[in-house]
Amino acid sequence: MPGVEVVVPLALLIGTARAATDPIGLTLAARETTVVPSLLRWAEVEIRVSTPARVGLTVLPARGEAPVFSRRVWVENTYLFRWKGRTQEGDPVRPGRYRLLAMAEAGGERVQTELSLTVAATGARPDSEPPPPPTLRVTAAETNRVLWDEPSPDTVQYLIWRASSPEGPFELLARTAVEELEDTPATRGIFWYRVAGVDVAGNQGPASPPVSSDNVHMSKTLAGSTGGVLEPTTGTVKLEIAPGSFSGTLTFTLDQVPSPPPPNPNRALVTRAFEIGPSGTTFNPPARLTLAYEIPSSLRLPTSYPEETLLVQYYDPAAGSWRSLGNVRVDTATRSVSADLPHLSTLAGASVTDPHGGYSDTTQLCGFCHQVHKAPGPRLFPRATERETCYQCHDGTGASTDIRSDFGESSIGSTTRNSFHPVPTPKDGYQLVCTDCHTPHRLRTEVQKLLRYWNGTAWVYSTPSSPAGNAFCYSCHGQASPYPAPLGDHTSFEGSIHSTASGVPEPPSGSRIKCLACHAPHGAGTHRLTARWDQKTSVPDPSVEKDQEDLCYTCHTGTTNSSGGPDQTSPPTDPYYAFTAAANRYTSPVAIFHHPVSPSDQAGGTRTVECVSCHNPHLVDRSDSSTTSKITNPKDMTAKWIVRWKVDASNFDMNRTEPWDDMVNFCTTCHVNPTTTEPVTAGPKVPYTVRLVNDTSQEGGNPHDKFSAAYYKTTEIHGGKAAQLACTACHDFHGSSNAFMLKEKVVSPFDGTVARTEVKGFSN
Repeated sequence: MPGVEVVVPLALLIGTARAATDPIGLTLAARETTVVPSLLRWAEVEIRVSTPARVGLTVLPARGEAPVFSRRVWVENTYLFRWKGRTQEGDPVRPGRYRLLAMAEAGGERVQTELSLTVAATGARPDSEPPPPPTLRVTAAETNRVLWDEPSPDTVQYLIWRASSPEGPFELLARTAVEELEDTPATRGIFWYRVAGVDVAGNQGPASPPVSSDNVHMSKTLAGSTGGVLEPTTGTVKLEIAPGSFSGTLTFTLDQVPSPPPPNPNRALVTRAFEIGPSGTTFNPPARLTLAYEIPSSLRLPTSYPEETLLVQYYDPAAGSWRSLGNVRVDTATRSVSADLPHLSTLAGASVTDPHGGYSDTTQLCGFCHQVHKAPGPRLFPRATERETCYQCHDGTGASTDIRSDFGESSIGSTTRNSFHPVPTPKDGYQLVCTDCHTPHRLRTEVQKLLRYWNGTAWVYSTPSSPAGNAFCYSCHGQASPYPAPLGDHTSFEGSIHSTASGVPEPPSGSRIKCLACHAPHGAGTHRLTARWDQKTSVPDPSVEKDQEDLCYTCHTGTTNSSGGPDQTSPPTDPYYAFTAAANRYTSPVAIFHHPVSPSDQAGGTRTVECVSCHNPHLVDRSDSSTTSKITNPKDMTAKWIVRWKVDASNFDMNRTEPWDDMVNFCTTCHVNPTTTEPVTAGPKVPYTVRLVNDTSQEGGNPHDKFSAAYYKTTEIHGGKAAQLACTACHDFHGSSNAFMLKEKVVSPFDGTVARTEVKGFSN
């Protein structure tokens, strides 16, 4: 009867002689013996044992021997068995009487008992709501065990799918009425499972999210005389124990560690980690452990890796670190690494992550960079030169950096770069090698990009706690520089706005070398190692061939030009706008309204002016004073050009100066009389030749670029003592949409009145 406990008498036990001395104490206590599907009433029987035992449960028809349902469970004390009147596959059985047969095994003893169950004949249960998806747990041993929770009380059947990837395709594996499944795939590997429930009314619910079998938990009892193998279905680990390697009988465990201890410096774990027990067990001869390795895509390993870098390690809790095992073998065909085990503990496979250091004292990896006998290069290098030895990896095939392409050295001994440190080939009588700037024998975790410099007496390494900063560059380009101008002393950069401004980025490596904000360290397609920054990654891109002004435009680009912009109110912050403003072309050929800094303006070499013809980025200051300036002497870029602007209430828009001719003298450095096409010629202190034209097509036949300070100050009314106007009173020093670079906004030097201008070009 429902709710009445029924204790089966021992007389029903098979083997009455053993029943009187039952060592297991198996009893069945019925809580409910009738199945009524329409009422969601299920048969429930409590299994009791006095000794932990493996119990087999079988449901058979009252008059028949063929079982309709079976299950095998481990019972510590009690276990509640629930049967919903379904076959093993989850199909409904016929109404009638059934027998529940229970058999328990423990310590070599076996006992059996049974009781009666009934399935009622009732109508279908009206229901349109499918059960929710079950929650899965998957463990791998010699079989994959898939477990899940009952999603709803009316769930009577489950559909199980399996796939070799989480994306599928999934194939239907089984139908069952039990909340678990033992699956042994035909091949070893990691599989994904999904389960959906079907309720008593036949509604199928949604499938669960895929769950991986990558979760090894297994145990196996072996006799020392025969040994054996522990190998789960995943194919990620295999433990081989030779016969006679231990005495007696042991139960071995193999448990995957989800969060293993962190790897040692210069190491990355490239296999799953496993805790293998009994911990400390030793073998003679040694056991053999094989682990499947997976090199993550983020771990860029040089050529011939991973064969020469993989190792097997055990974790030493006392030392708090991993220790390497010897006799390692790598099989690239099966992508596995194996080693002899002196004892059992937590184990994993690892790989060297940095070929520049951190090796063990038994490594063979020194041979990548050194050849013991008959080395063709200096310092036992296996290549003819040091850089070619570095190019073994740093050519894009092995290391994370392609330095050979940075230098443009597709052909050894030559370069396609316009500017480069003299590593591929000597330049100006100087030759450098890679180790002049980088150490080859330390970890990148200790030294950013392996940087080092010679301070005159010792090597100084750029470490995370003590980054080198600009001093790294000053070791060659500092006050003691052996190089002539303009390659010599650049320490004046420390006081420039490009060094002190927070907006100028430091490299992501942490070296704090601000020089790298504008310069490529190896080679560039432009002059002076200048490289435009990639705004998406915030790193310089030496492979992009850009012009000198493009580097400046990286930062000096906004929405206004340098004379106030279209709205006449914006601050003068955008030279890019001024140099690229739309031309106010009224009559041809008047169309050049800015200094010719772009390649299109310099076509044919008739005109050339660059940003650094007026500005030295290493000297430029934010403001002008008696010691600071934004501009430099066009004929000596190592010297500031001091402009002493008059500061009083009537000084509007920098129109008047004191002395008033500072700006006039600056402009007439290039706009000279008599006319010349090269007023400034490139040299040690001048990076680019300034080229102008003798344009006699203008009104009156006067050369457009011809001028002189003396003429302006003594002859022109605007330059005479009565006016004393600087050139910048009427001309935009970068560019304007007006002809002759006349300003789009003119400010009265007396009261600050703003007048908008539109100056047409002149016909010839």
